Amino acid sequence: MPLRRYIVLKADGAEGEEFEVDLPAEGPTPDFTHHPASGEPCRRVLESPR
Repeated sequence: MPLRRYIVLKADGAEGEEFEVDLPAEGPTPDFTHHPASGEPCRRVLESPR
């Protein structure tokens, strides 16, 4: 399963908690704009391939 990392964006623009999401290997992969549990805005952490 692909693993994506996201970081919460606080109201003052600072970065907050980082979290990971396991995605299904097949089918469309959602790109989160809000934390799935708290609803806070977030952005994806881009990483270079290994």
